[in-house]
Amino acid sequence: MLEQMEMNMDQELRDSKLWRPLWAIKYGGDKYMGGIMHFDNMDYDTLQWMVDNRFADPEERQNDGPTINRFLHYLKEHPNFRATGYVVDKGRSDYRLSVDAITATDLSDDDMQFFMEVFARWSDEFEVSPEYARAWWD
Repeated sequence: MLEQMEMNMDQELRDSKLWRPLWAIKYGGDKYMGGIMHFDNMDYDTLQWMVDNRFADPEERQNDGPTINRFLHYLKEHPNFRATGYVVDKGRSDYRLSVDAITATDLSDDDMQFFMEVFARWSDEFEVSPEYARAWWD
């Protein structure tokens, strides 16, 4: 049986590192709703910081999506990729950070090919254009 990682419960510090999407702020998403708050545009350094400081379990995954470790690999190899997801309030028993999507802008041909080959087949939602790509797991 795998041991569960002891999470850092300093929610205020964790949340200070998050970038909230404009749509969420517009509709009250800059606050916790139902114990969850969305974040967007997380780069490699920030996600690695979350893991290093025990705010994110590297083996955490959103249902059948990649683990946070896999997302870290993708973000490191492709600096224009970003993670999106949500955090859970420490008042809940399932306090955590979850990554449920990966986005990219300014895609090179290699980035576009990688995005299509890796994510198109197994994400729940997928969109791609020359300017923007997104893969999401429910």
